[in-house]
Amino acid sequence: MRTLKIALALTTTLGILSLALASPALALELPDVHLLSGVSYPATGEGSLTGAEAVVLETELGEKLVAEEVKANLTASELSALGLLTLTFTNVREPKSATKCHTSGSAEGTVVLPGEYHFVYTSTTPLTIAMLLLFKELIAECNSSKLKVKVRAPTLLKLEKVVLGTELHEFGIQSKCSGKGKQELKEYLNDEAKLTKGTLTANFGLGFESACLKTEKELVVKMNKMIGFTSAEEELTSNLPFLAALSGETYSIVATGAVQGSKLVEIEAVFPEKLVADEVTAQLTVSELASYGSIELHLANTVEPGTGTKCNTTGRPEGSVWITGEYHVVYGTASPLAAELLVLFSELTVTCNVEKLKVKIRGPVLLKLNRESAATDVTEFRIAARCTKGKQELKEYLGDEGETIKGVMSVNFGFGFETACLRIGKELVMKPGKMLEFPVATEEG
Repeated sequence: MRTLKIALALTTTLGILSLALASPALALELPDVHLLSGVSYPATGEGSLTGAEAVVLETELGEKLVAEEVKANLTASELSALGLLTLTFTNVREPKSATKCHTSGSAEGTVVLPGEYHFVYTSTTPLTIAMLLLFKELIAECNSSKLKVKVRAPTLLKLEKVVLGTELHEFGIQSKCSGKGKQELKEYLNDEAKLTKGTLTANFGLGFESACLKTEKELVVKMNKMIGFTSAEEELTSNLPFLAALSGETYSIVATGAVQGSKLVEIEAVFPEKLVADEVTAQLTVSELASYGSIELHLANTVEPGTGTKCNTTGRPEGSVWITGEYHVVYGTASPLAAELLVLFSELTVTCNVEKLKVKIRGPVLLKLNRESAATDVTEFRIAARCTKGKQELKEYLGDEGETIKGVMSVNFGFGFETACLRIGKELVMKPGKMLEFPVATEEG
């Protein structure tokens, strides 16, 4: 679990302040533009593209504006995901009336579009970066102002020549359509890791409709200073969820919880072999600012139903099974961002029927993390384990590069290892000895 332990390198500022902001739903740090060490802001960039139809704005009804040239001027004023971008289109015409168009105060044929760029992610698997362009409603006047074309933001622009985690002097911008008025890039992930629409609309006098901005080819923006984009590994590992002490409090913090009831707990294989227990006690220890720590699960009154005999782990009384391991707080999904508890443990041997049956259990197992409210400071949180016929409800989690990793338990009742699951009939309410910082996005339920 080396990659998960990268969270140790986080400073308190990154770990507490950047994740525990006023909105606890803040879950995905947007990619930013940074300069090399010792280089000061601002950084500026410019580029241009020419051609008979260098840029085309087209609606789903086929209405168009065409430009023969576009110039881009970009300014990054600080370490941020956003900055200023102005696009200047020249020799702009409306083909239907065969007349030139302009924005207010500009020369005939010139349309100036001042806006604000935001670098965003359009996907986390693989991690893909794009440019979201926001601007105030644009009005282009054509045919001696007889036609006023209105255009509303936002629009998504594809980035070329961008390798996350490396520095560069130039990068490309391109905009493509998948059909009339249909932008190829239509959605992006906001800072809560939720897919959000990013579609352009235009009004040629018949009301606003879906529109698309298409560039003939890639527009290369050359920067006056070398810049870098946050890498995939930095972006995902720096935001590993974690449990932490409040500012000024000391470690370690122990959280405990227990539930009991007849046959409340089951370790069940895909085939109907199982172990059942009447009680489970959990103890989780937060020893430092990190995404991981130690965990113990104690199953009491554990029985193998087939023989009706009690079972135990080595050195424990009859009916007593202990699972001792390490927890890692991970993300199960990126959209919406949901926290899970990954429990790792060494192969466990449970003996039943006076050692005539030895059941071997291998981790990991994924448990669901919940909390009562959106508050980041909690006096309790909840753990759930659900499954159906040997299949765990939670089976996968996200690695530090956004890749999906299997997290499935297996068990061997003497016929070889097979898929298994842990089921706890009620949620475990975990109460820490001190209030905990819980700056992760979780799904309720």
